[in-house]
Amino acid sequence: MTISNTKFSTGILLLGIFFSLALAQTEPAVYELFYESIQDLDIFTVPFGFNPEETAFGDELFENGLYYDAVTEYKRFLFYHPETPLENYLHYKMALAQLRQGEFSGGIQNLEYLIYLSDDQEVSYNASLILVLTHIRLGHFFLAEYEIIDKISTYNVPSKLVELFYWYGWLFLLQGRWDEAREAFMEIIEMGDTESQYYYGHAYALVKEMKLQPENIEHRSEGLAKWLSAVVPGSGQIYAGKWKEGINSLLLNTAFGYLTGRTLVNEKFFQSAVIFYLLWSRYYFGSSYNAEKIAIEYNQTKSQQLIVYLINKYLKS
Repeated sequence: MTISNTKFSTGILLLGIFFSLALAQTEPAVYELFYESIQDLDIFTVPFGFNPEETAFGDELFENGLYYDAVTEYKRFLFYHPETPLENYLHYKMALAQLRQGEFSGGIQNLEYLIYLSDDQEVSYNASLILVLTHIRLGHFFLAEYEIIDKISTYNVPSKLVELFYWYGWLFLLQGRWDEAREAFMEIIEMGDTESQYYYGHAYALVKEMKLQPENIEHRSEGLAKWLSAVVPGSGQIYAGKWKEGINSLLLNTAFGYLTGRTLVNEKFFQSAVIFYLLWSRYYFGSSYNAEKIAIEYNQTKSQQLIVYLINKYLKS
């Protein structure tokens, strides 16, 4: 191999290494947006409808956003008053304070305490619902679904079932499980509990929302993207909306293909085989794989945008 050929091959190799670096993508904070949008629900604000005089100092800290100090004060009160009838109240307010400051593990522990040890069924139910919503916030969908199914099987009160199915629908919706989300919302409509206007009205509107149907979401065919790049490397990426990646793939495959053919014509079979197996085949097959991956990410992004739209429309006050 001549010096010029060596330089050319080295340049192509370095170019391939440079462009093979993957670009990290950050998913939208949809779960956080969801959680923030429901903080005005009664279960997060006035679960008991009163503030005991005995806990006035802790409640004042809570209202001023000093959540760590509020939790410390509530714990101090519990320590010095272990038999207090305000135990449920204190654990509930501690859970809310911890959740608001992002201390989810401590908040979940206090919620579970109320779920399993509280003798007040309403308090236990509210704690369960907050736990479901918190699991959704954290992306713990299996735990959220397990908890909500358990409560659906436990409560036969229509108002409770309507509320549970509503959040069940959102649990599916946030995962892009559109058919199951519609089924959950339809359960509310079929129950006909129009007294729960908030949940019934929203469920009806969500079912009617045309954009909720995945076929109406702008998307790219993953199979087509993969096939296009198999025919013309890079074309699948361009189809999926990534022009730079597509042009990059086309140029690299063209360069490596040319280099493979050039060394083969010059009867440099070993060099040709090395270039083909170590470089060209990698980028050729990688082009199809990346095109499919980009199409999947494109569809996920469009789905996320729809979910954000629905959150802003139906959950934000």
